[in-house]
Amino acid sequence: KHQTAPEGMPDIAFTTEGEADIHGWPRGYGPNDPEPSDGQHQLRMGYYAAVTFVDEQIGHVLDKLDAMGAANNTLVVLFGDHGWQLGEHGEWAKHTNFDLAARVPLMFRVPWKPTSIGKRTAGIAELVDVYPTLAELTGLSPPPDLDGNSLASYFDNPEQPSIKTAAFSQFPRCPKNLSRQWDENICLKVRCDATGKCISLARFTEMTTGLG
Repeated sequence: KHQTAPEGMPDIAFTTEGEADIHGWPRGYGPNDPEPSDGQHQLRMGYYAAVTFVDEQIGHVLDKLDAMGAANNTLVVLFGDHGWQLGEHGEWAKHTNFDLAARVPLMFRVPWKPTSIGKRTAGIAELVDVYPTLAELTGLSPPPDLDGNSLASYFDNPEQPSIKTAAFSQFPRCPKNLSRQWDENICLKVRCDATGKCISLARFTEMTTGLG
């Protein structure tokens, strides 16, 4: 279902590059040419295997906190730095601004905030909010120049209105062929300063969740 690009999508929004390509998976799909069904099966199987493995490791960490007697005074936060596409709209991996790539899991366990236990909030959040939230919940003073906002108030009232009105995601494109802007359009660039320190410009996500 929905295995091709959305109608009216600008070509620049689509990409055929991703982790499967990096790891040698033969790729030949395009916006209206989905990956063959056998390839889809293999890619989804690998994804679910990875999720199962990570889930087990998280359990080991939480079990260790219990064994140390630290579970009730330790704040735990779990999040991903990007979402993931498994063939929806013909896309795979993370390199788009589509909703599935921009949204991320974000879960906190704050034992001293009982009102929040087992609750979800519809408030909009961004990953730049994680640090100021951790700081406030643990009684620390964050630097004054942070871009994010503390989400700590949700832990006392998960039903409160969203403290943000929007969230934004940014992804660069450098198409090598303007007639096929979706093909080979990831910006694989590196910028170095005078000291020799280099940063990759291949992917810059300013804000990574969609509307709640």
